[in-house]
Amino acid sequence: MLRVVIIDDDRGMRLLARVTAEDEGCSVAGDATTADDGAALAARLRPDLVIMDYRLPDFDGIQATARITERNPKVRVVAWTSSDDPAVAEAFRAAGAADVVPKRELDRLRAILRRGCEE
Repeated sequence: MLRVVIIDDDRGMRLLARVTAEDEGCSVAGDATTADDGAALAARLRPDLVIMDYRLPDFDGIQATARITERNPKVRVVAWTSSDDPAVAEAFRAAGAADVVPKRELDRLRAILRRGCEE
C-alpha cells in the first residue's frame, strides 16, 4: 500500500487530498500545514509519495520539495498547485518533483495515486 504525506496549509485541500488518496487505496501517513513541518514529517515517516502545495506560510513547496528529495531520493513528490505559471512547474521539476498537477485537475491527481497504489 502506498504511504502518502500531504503538505498544504489549506485545511479543505488537505482533506480533499486525504479523501482522494484513501479512495484510491493509499494510506495517508500524515499531513502538515507548513513546508518546514512537512519536510520534517517526510524525513521521519519516509512516505512513498508526498502531495505538495506551492504556497506555504514559511517557505514555498519548491524549496520543501528540494529538501525532501535530497534527504530521500526515492520519494515521489507530486506538486499540487493552483499556480498556472510554467516557471513554477519547471522549478518544481528541477527540485525533484515527479509530477505537477493543477488543483483544478483532481482526476489527474487521482490517476497518479491509483497508479502508485497499484504498483
